Amino acid sequence: GANLNQRLSLHAEFHTCSRPGCNKPADYCQVHHLIPWQAGGFTNIKNLTFLCAYHNGINDDDPSRPTGRGYMYRLNTGVSFIPPWGAPITAMPEYQ
Repeated sequence: GANLNQRLSLHAEFHTCSRPGCNKPADYCQVHHLIPWQAGGFTNIKNLTFLCAYHNGINDDDPSRPTGRGYMYRLNTGVSFIPPWGAPITAMPEYQ
């Protein structure tokens, strides 16, 4: 999991759950790997964000078992929500 320094850095960038429309304070959120740890995602700042327990639970982490509810991904503009009708996660370079 994320260490204390990583959590503090995340707090500087995110004050709430990263999912659009959710205002759950970051203090009550879970650290989420944007590229899943099980898929080789690193535990570093570029690959981490805060999600509340609900949004962390419904995030499409496993491309072989998608929830159909979309997922979070870091784009050039920052962490963004990719809706289920967006580009499939397996099309991302990290999965090639």
